[in-house]
Amino acid sequence: MNKLTTAVWEITMGCNMRCKHCGSSCAEALPDELNTSEALEVCDQLKDLGLKVITLSGGEPTTRSDWHIIAKRLVDNGIITSIITNGWLID
Repeated sequence: MNKLTTAVWEITMGCNMRCKHCGSSCAEALPDELNTSEALEVCDQLKDLGLKVITLSGGEPTTRSDWHIIAKRLVDNGIITSIITNGWLID
């Protein structure tokens, strides 16, 4: 059986831009998106599954106030982590 090694995780459907070139139809975050605790549990489950590489996307991942906490947990779990962002909110 093949193991899951790579994934893309849309951590939010919220986005602060409406780029014409973007194929996503994201705008507002969904009301039932994972909270921080739930997202961190997913991070741990991905580690347990043996995931090696993940890309965080959305929407715009940095519209989540906890995006860096999620990314840190993934990195701490030994998962190579990248992010697709428009960069607007990175300070």
